[in-house]
Amino acid sequence: MNLEPIGKYFNTDAPLLCKCLTCGNTPSPTFTAIRAGIGCKYCSGKFTSREKAWEVARKAGLEPLEDFNNGHTPWKCRHLVCGTTIFPLFSTLLKGGSGCRVCNVKAARERYKFPEKQAVRIMRDAGFQPLEPYVNAVTPWQSQCLKCKSVVFPRLSNVQNGSGCSECTEFGFKRLGPAYVYLMFHFELNSLKVGIGGSSGKVDRIDSHREFGWELYRKMDFPSGSLAYQLEQDVLSWLRLELGLGIHLVSEQMPQGGHTETVDASEIDLPTVWAKVEDLSGELRDSK
Repeated sequence: MNLEPIGKYFNTDAPLLCKCLTCGNTPSPTFTAIRAGIGCKYCSGKFTSREKAWEVARKAGLEPLEDFNNGHTPWKCRHLVCGTTIFPLFSTLLKGGSGCRVCNVKAARERYKFPEKQAVRIMRDAGFQPLEPYVNAVTPWQSQCLKCKSVVFPRLSNVQNGSGCSECTEFGFKRLGPAYVYLMFHFELNSLKVGIGGSSGKVDRIDSHREFGWELYRKMDFPSGSLAYQLEQDVLSWLRLELGLGIHLVSEQMPQGGHTETVDASEIDLPTVWAKVEDLSGELRDSK
């Protein structure tokens, strides 16, 4: 556990003062906790010394505007790059991020932006003819399927990962059939995932994810796949472009597919995402 006892041992349930050989702090876990695999509370990101917290903040380009409390409490800081006042969690800073959503959004827009000629070529090679100007890889792109002639709204990022036309794929949900939007969580991967599935399809997407350890948080039913699809795209655009949150997992971690719709659970929680799903669904239903 990289802990060196420096205090007097009394019993298994009494705090034992130790020195962490990793971070240099002096936590006091019980021997019972140590045997259970619980190590230094400072290295976990939940606690740290004031000196280390300020050092980490400065390396992240932040100027703290208040005293550091703990790893669970948002910390008021100024991002020196753009001047924005932000409230990052210490765990975010330990991962190398600044917690500045203004800068994250700018970075995300660049990360998901291809040269337009390259983007159009990728779409045409996949059997789509774009019908409107290109925006970025995660914004729904109105296109016509060159096979079935349907007008669909694929995202370039999905097309790159092998997704085809939602109207003429055998297992994809159908635009006119009933469908649903779901939000799931994977504890070990510390990841959230938003997605859609067809209520009458051959494959239940929720069940396919459950087989790999995912747990359902919420599900919302829709009378048509087109509404479910549009809502999913709106939620993903909010996560990627407005919040600047990137794709959390890689394809190897999700053999059942769907890694491009994942988000790091350390950056946003389930209730916040689902509240946005409900807000956007209300706007979507009102516009129809």
